[in-house]
Amino acid sequence: MTAPHRPGWQTSDNVPGGWQTCPICQGIPEHSSALWIDGEVRTGGLPEAARRLQVVGAPYHDDSTGYSHDCLKRCPVCETCYEWVYTHEYLGGAAEEAFTLTRLNTFEGRQRTRTILEALRELEAKFRVEAAAHLETLRACGEAAPLAAAADFLHRGGLKGFDLTFALGPLVHALARHAHAAGGCVAGEALMVALGHHAARGAAQRLDLCARLRAVAGPTSAPEVDALTARCVR
Repeated sequence: MTAPHRPGWQTSDNVPGGWQTCPICQGIPEHSSALWIDGEVRTGGLPEAARRLQVVGAPYHDDSTGYSHDCLKRCPVCETCYEWVYTHEYLGGAAEEAFTLTRLNTFEGRQRTRTILEALRELEAKFRVEAAAHLETLRACGEAAPLAAAADFLHRGGLKGFDLTFALGPLVHALARHAHAAGGCVAGEALMVALGHHAARGAAQRLDLCARLRAVAGPTSAPEVDALTARCVR
Protein backbone atom coordinates (compact mmCIF):
# COMPACT_ATOMS: atom_id res chain seq x y z
CA MET A 1 0.00 0.00 0.00
CA THR A 2 1.63 3.24 -1.10
CA ALA A 3 1.85 6.55 0.74
CA PRO A 4 1.17 9.94 -0.87
CA HIS A 5 4.08 11.80 -2.45
CA ARG A 6 3.95 15.54 -3.01
CA PRO A 7 6.57 16.61 -5.55
CA GLY A 8 4.67 19.71 -6.67
CA TRP A 9 3.16 20.54 -10.05
CA GLN A 10 6.23 21.50 -12.05
CA THR A 11 7.48 19.41 -14.92
CA SER A 12 10.64 17.43 -14.33
CA ASP A 13 14.06 18.56 -15.56
CA ASN A 14 15.17 14.97 -15.99
CA VAL A 15 15.90 13.63 -19.44
CA PRO A 16 13.48 10.78 -20.23
CA GLY A 17 15.21 7.42 -20.47
CA GLY A 18 14.33 3.79 -20.82
CA TRP A 19 12.60 2.16 -17.89
CA GLN A 20 14.57 -1.01 -18.53
CA THR A 21 17.76 0.55 -17.11
CA CYS A 22 16.13 2.82 -14.54
CA PRO A 23 17.08 1.94 -10.92
CA ILE A 24 13.43 2.37 -9.92
CA CYS A 25 11.40 1.17 -12.90
CA GLN A 26 13.36 -1.95 -13.70
CA GLY A 27 11.89 -3.35 -10.48
CA ILE A 28 8.31 -2.53 -11.50
CA PRO A 29 6.47 -4.93 -13.85
CA GLU A 30 4.29 -3.72 -16.69
CA HIS A 31 1.19 -4.52 -14.65
CA SER A 32 0.81 -5.41 -10.98
CA SER A 33 -2.14 -5.66 -8.63
CA ALA A 34 -2.97 -6.42 -5.03
CA LEU A 35 -6.14 -7.40 -3.21
CA TRP A 36 -6.52 -6.57 0.48
CA ILE A 37 -9.36 -7.94 2.60
CA ASP A 38 -9.91 -6.47 6.05
CA GLY A 39 -6.42 -4.96 6.05
CA GLU A 40 -4.51 -8.08 4.95
CA VAL A 41 -2.98 -8.88 1.55
CA ARG A 42 -4.82 -11.86 0.03
CA THR A 43 -3.48 -11.93 -3.53
CA GLY A 44 -0.71 -10.22 -5.45
CA GLY A 45 1.12 -7.14 -4.29
CA LEU A 46 2.64 -3.92 -5.61
CA PRO A 47 6.44 -3.85 -5.90
CA GLU A 48 8.42 -2.04 -3.22
CA ALA A 49 9.96 0.22 -5.88
CA ALA A 50 6.51 1.65 -6.61
CA ARG A 51 6.71 3.59 -3.34
CA ARG A 52 9.28 5.86 -4.99
CA LEU A 53 6.92 6.95 -7.76
CA GLN A 54 5.54 10.47 -7.47
CA VAL A 55 1.95 11.59 -7.99
CA VAL A 56 1.56 14.02 -10.88
CA GLY A 57 -0.34 17.09 -9.72
CA ALA A 58 0.16 16.55 -6.00
CA PRO A 59 -1.21 17.62 -3.60
CA TYR A 60 -4.37 18.31 -5.63
CA HIS A 61 -4.15 14.68 -6.73
CA ASP A 62 -2.96 11.94 -4.39
CA ASP A 63 -2.83 8.21 -3.84
CA SER A 64 -4.70 8.17 -0.56
CA THR A 65 -6.92 5.24 0.31
CA GLY A 66 -9.82 7.25 1.69
CA TYR A 67 -11.97 6.72 -1.41
CA SER A 68 -12.00 4.85 -4.72
CA HIS A 69 -10.07 6.82 -7.34
CA ASP A 70 -7.11 6.82 -9.69
CA CYS A 71 -4.09 9.00 -10.33
CA LEU A 72 -1.08 9.31 -12.56
CA LYS A 73 2.34 8.47 -11.11
CA ARG A 74 5.72 9.32 -12.57
CA CYS A 75 9.20 8.02 -11.93
CA PRO A 76 11.51 10.82 -10.68
CA VAL A 77 14.47 9.29 -12.54
CA CYS A 78 13.34 8.25 -16.03
CA GLU A 79 9.89 9.94 -16.11
CA THR A 80 8.08 6.73 -17.01
CA CYS A 81 4.40 7.15 -16.07
CA TYR A 82 2.01 4.68 -14.47
CA GLU A 83 -1.73 4.55 -14.01
CA TRP A 84 -2.56 3.84 -10.36
CA VAL A 85 -6.10 2.70 -9.52
CA TYR A 86 -7.63 2.06 -6.11
CA THR A 87 -11.10 0.70 -5.32
CA HIS A 88 -12.70 0.14 -1.94
CA GLU A 89 -15.95 -1.69 -1.31
CA TYR A 90 -17.69 -3.90 1.24
CA LEU A 91 -18.59 -7.40 0.11
CA GLY A 92 -20.09 -9.99 2.42
CA GLY A 93 -19.30 -7.85 5.46
CA ALA A 94 -15.60 -7.59 4.58
CA ALA A 95 -13.73 -4.53 3.39
CA GLU A 96 -12.04 -5.24 0.05
CA GLU A 97 -9.36 -2.95 -1.35
CA ALA A 98 -7.89 -3.45 -4.80
CA PHE A 99 -4.76 -1.74 -6.16
CA THR A 100 -3.50 -1.82 -9.73
CA LEU A 101 -0.42 -0.22 -11.27
CA THR A 102 0.05 -0.19 -15.04
CA ARG A 103 3.01 1.23 -16.93
CA LEU A 104 2.13 3.64 -19.77
CA ASN A 105 4.08 4.19 -22.96
CA THR A 106 6.04 7.44 -23.36
CA PHE A 107 3.45 9.16 -25.54
CA GLU A 108 0.49 8.37 -23.28
CA GLY A 109 2.42 9.30 -20.15
CA ARG A 110 3.42 12.70 -21.52
CA GLN A 111 -0.08 13.32 -22.85
CA ARG A 112 -1.71 12.58 -19.51
CA THR A 113 0.87 14.65 -17.64
CA ARG A 114 0.26 17.63 -19.93
CA THR A 115 -3.52 17.31 -19.53
CA ILE A 116 -3.31 17.21 -15.73
CA LEU A 117 -0.96 20.18 -15.44
CA GLU A 118 -3.05 22.28 -17.84
CA ALA A 119 -6.19 21.50 -15.83
CA LEU A 120 -4.46 22.48 -12.61
CA ARG A 121 -3.33 25.79 -14.08
CA GLU A 122 -6.93 26.53 -15.02
CA LEU A 123 -8.12 25.61 -11.52
CA GLU A 124 -5.54 27.88 -9.91
CA ALA A 125 -6.54 30.76 -12.19
CA LYS A 126 -10.18 30.24 -11.15
CA PHE A 127 -9.13 30.12 -7.49
CA ARG A 128 -7.38 33.49 -7.81
CA VAL A 129 -10.46 35.06 -9.39
CA GLU A 130 -12.68 33.76 -6.59
CA ALA A 131 -10.14 34.88 -4.00
CA ALA A 132 -10.44 38.55 -4.99
CA ALA A 133 -13.52 39.17 -2.85
CA HIS A 134 -11.90 37.44 0.13
CA LEU A 135 -8.80 39.62 -0.20
CA GLU A 136 -11.00 42.71 0.00
CA THR A 137 -12.55 41.31 3.18
CA LEU A 138 -9.10 40.87 4.67
CA ARG A 139 -8.06 44.41 3.71
CA ALA A 140 -11.23 45.85 5.27
CA CYS A 141 -10.43 43.93 8.46
CA GLY A 142 -13.96 44.05 9.83
CA GLU A 143 -15.90 41.46 11.83
CA ALA A 144 -14.41 38.15 12.91
CA ALA A 145 -16.71 35.76 11.02
CA PRO A 146 -16.04 37.16 7.51
CA LEU A 147 -12.30 37.32 8.26
CA ALA A 148 -12.30 33.68 9.36
CA ALA A 149 -14.26 32.65 6.27
CA ALA A 150 -11.81 34.48 3.99
CA ALA A 151 -8.82 32.88 5.70
CA ASP A 152 -10.45 29.45 5.49
CA PHE A 153 -11.09 29.84 1.76
CA LEU A 154 -7.44 30.66 1.15
CA HIS A 155 -6.25 27.87 3.44
CA ARG A 156 -8.31 25.30 1.55
CA GLY A 157 -6.73 26.54 -1.65
CA GLY A 158 -3.30 26.13 -0.09
CA LEU A 159 -4.14 22.56 0.87
CA LYS A 160 -4.90 21.87 -2.79
CA GLY A 161 -1.46 23.16 -3.72
CA PHE A 162 -2.31 26.69 -4.87
CA ASP A 163 0.42 29.25 -4.17
CA LEU A 164 -0.81 31.82 -1.60
CA THR A 165 2.02 34.31 -2.13
CA PHE A 166 -0.38 36.69 -3.86
CA ALA A 167 -2.57 36.74 -0.72
CA LEU A 168 0.13 37.18 1.93
CA GLY A 169 -0.17 40.98 2.12
CA PRO A 170 -3.90 41.00 2.97
CA LEU A 171 -3.55 37.97 5.27
CA VAL A 172 -0.73 39.56 7.28
CA HIS A 173 -2.57 42.88 7.40
CA ALA A 174 -5.68 41.19 8.79
CA LEU A 175 -3.63 39.19 11.30
CA ALA A 176 -2.02 42.35 12.63
CA ARG A 177 -5.07 44.63 12.63
CA HIS A 178 -8.05 42.41 13.46
CA ALA A 179 -9.91 42.97 16.71
CA HIS A 180 -8.31 40.29 18.86
CA ALA A 181 -10.70 38.39 21.13
CA ALA A 182 -9.06 37.05 24.26
CA GLY A 183 -9.93 33.48 25.22
CA GLY A 184 -10.62 32.24 21.70
CA CYS A 185 -10.06 34.51 18.72
CA VAL A 186 -11.81 32.94 15.74
CA ALA A 187 -10.37 35.34 13.19
CA GLY A 188 -6.84 35.19 14.57
CA GLU A 189 -6.79 31.41 14.68
CA ALA A 190 -8.06 31.05 11.11
CA LEU A 191 -5.53 33.57 9.81
CA MET A 192 -2.69 31.81 11.62
CA VAL A 193 -3.71 28.47 10.11
CA ALA A 194 -3.68 29.84 6.56
CA LEU A 195 -0.36 31.64 7.01
CA GLY A 196 1.20 28.76 8.93
CA HIS A 197 0.39 26.29 6.17
CA HIS A 198 2.02 28.56 3.61
CA ALA A 199 5.13 28.91 5.78
CA ALA A 200 5.36 25.12 6.09
CA ARG A 201 5.98 24.82 2.34
CA GLY A 202 9.67 25.63 2.75
CA ALA A 203 12.45 27.81 4.10
CA ALA A 204 11.96 30.56 1.51
CA GLN A 205 8.29 30.90 2.44
CA ARG A 206 9.13 31.07 6.17
CA LEU A 207 11.75 33.76 5.64
CA ASP A 208 9.39 35.83 3.51
CA LEU A 209 6.56 35.51 6.02
CA CYS A 210 8.86 36.39 8.94
CA ALA A 211 9.92 39.58 7.15
CA ARG A 212 6.30 40.53 6.53
CA LEU A 213 5.32 39.83 10.14
CA ARG A 214 8.20 41.84 11.56
CA ALA A 215 7.24 44.75 9.33
CA VAL A 216 3.78 44.97 10.94
CA ALA A 217 4.81 44.02 14.50
CA GLY A 218 4.42 46.63 17.19
CA PRO A 219 2.40 47.68 20.21
CA THR A 220 -0.80 48.06 18.16
CA SER A 221 -0.61 44.71 16.41
CA ALA A 222 -2.60 41.67 17.51
CA PRO A 223 -0.69 39.12 19.65
CA GLU A 224 -0.94 36.48 16.90
CA VAL A 225 1.78 38.36 14.99
CA ASP A 226 4.40 37.61 17.63
CA ALA A 227 3.08 34.07 18.10
CA LEU A 228 3.32 33.22 14.41
CA THR A 229 6.73 34.87 14.09
CA ALA A 230 8.02 32.68 16.91
CA ARG A 231 6.72 29.58 15.15
CA CYS A 232 8.37 30.54 11.87
CA VAL A 233 11.84 31.05 13.35
CA ARG A 234 11.97 27.74 15.22
